[in-house]
Amino acid sequence: MERDDNDKPYIEISKRLVIINSVSSILTMAIELLFNFWLYQYLIRRITPEEFSLLPVVWSVMIFIPLLTVFFTSGIGRYIIDAYARGDEEGVTRIISSIFPFLTVCALLLLVIGGLGALNVGRILNIPEGQLSAARLMFALLFITFAYSISALPFQLGFQVKQKFVASNLLTLARTLTKIGIVFVLLLSSGVWVVWVVVADTASVVVFTTVKFMYSRRILPSLKYRVRMFDLSTAKTILSFGLWSFLAQAAISLRLAMNPIILNLFATPMDVTCFHIGSSFRKQTDHIMQNIFVNLQPAFIAMYSTNNRMLFLNTYHRGYRYFMWIFLFMAIPLMIYRKELIALYVGPKFMASATVLGLLFLASPIGAGLNMVWRAAVAMGRIREITPYSICIQLANLALTIYLVRNLQLGAVGSALSTFLVVLFGCLFIWIPLSIRLLEISLHDWIHKSFIPGILPAISGGLVWFALHLWHPPTTWFKLASFFSIGAIVYLVALFILGLDKSEKKDLRRALGKYFAVFQ
Repeated sequence: MERDDNDKPYIEISKRLVIINSVSSILTMAIELLFNFWLYQYLIRRITPEEFSLLPVVWSVMIFIPLLTVFFTSGIGRYIIDAYARGDEEGVTRIISSIFPFLTVCALLLLVIGGLGALNVGRILNIPEGQLSAARLMFALLFITFAYSISALPFQLGFQVKQKFVASNLLTLARTLTKIGIVFVLLLSSGVWVVWVVVADTASVVVFTTVKFMYSRRILPSLKYRVRMFDLSTAKTILSFGLWSFLAQAAISLRLAMNPIILNLFATPMDVTCFHIGSSFRKQTDHIMQNIFVNLQPAFIAMYSTNNRMLFLNTYHRGYRYFMWIFLFMAIPLMIYRKELIALYVGPKFMASATVLGLLFLASPIGAGLNMVWRAAVAMGRIREITPYSICIQLANLALTIYLVRNLQLGAVGSALSTFLVVLFGCLFIWIPLSIRLLEISLHDWIHKSFIPGILPAISGGLVWFALHLWHPPTTWFKLASFFSIGAIVYLVALFILGLDKSEKKDLRRALGKYFAVFQ
């Protein structure tokens, strides 16, 4: 059914809605981040590096598994939002009906591959002595989790289409709290064992995936499978988009997964552990940003689908600035206080993690906002144009990592150094020019509407954080938190004065006015 011109848009384009959804994402992620922060510290202090190294090594292999589903699922969200924005609810059902059979086959294949992989994990990876049974169990549980999640994935898109991210985040929070509860019970009742982390994750994912599946169907009834509505041409369109998404994600996942595998093969368990500790801060930061900015994507796609180019470009520049502000607010102090943080977190024994952490964030002042290029390409349905560049960059990163770790024996630091060098080159000579060409904007617009407003608060806050570090490096959690807070105040003041434009300052004053009015 097509909508009437006088009807309200099916996809609501609302700044307020995006902000509310983003705040709920931040709160949910903060709890999960704090739990992981505590959990890694707890495990590292109570088990050997050999046993702990199972976690990053097994997870690094499992990072390839979602790639099997990207081919089928990446286009579903984009085209369902596009159809719903145009009022074509029958098209939503057609998309689900056309792609679900492929997902079912994919899930069954995963179960077969998982069984074979679990039996032969000792031949695939260098498993420490005495840890083979644990590795097999972790493999089997993770494959079961992924197979179930994949089959239910398209029916959970109601949260994204309806922009019910607050409800989705509440369910995610409930899942995280359930996982925390299960981990605590297992650790306290059955002893410290790294496998309990995967057991808790599997149980919580299965339960809350089912809940999200049911609720999503309620808020968007057109998310249903009908055999008669299978359409091969629709499936080909989605799979074509999915192929290029798959290739792009495969290159990124290959780089992420191969770091611990290369260290496992050519370095030591201590290198694997140090890289995992240092890189976990970058992974968690990226995960936070992903959860915040995924809230923008439905409205972003709707802007392009309804030919609102001016709003689309304004949203791109604003999103670029916001991404830099939030990301660098975390990245700059992490780089400056990296040694003190690692010493307090896991002890000086793992100090190589501090170097890994610093290198992985070092290119972020240049590259942080460029995440918006991917979001724009997805919204425009032009991901094919940027995928080849991503593949070349990730393969170059992989080759340089192998050279630095195997030939120069630089261990965890060499792996992080490779990522920094390749990312910096890619940002300066590939992604920035590509973003300008893709969006048909000028270099002047990119510099003055995106980059300069995005970097100024980081320079101001960074100078204060660095000065405090030179004056007196913090040796306690309280001092570290105090120094961060002082720099954060300067950062936020600089953001308001130097970063926000007139309309953003007006929106902020209006929002604060409403907030304080509630308490008067």
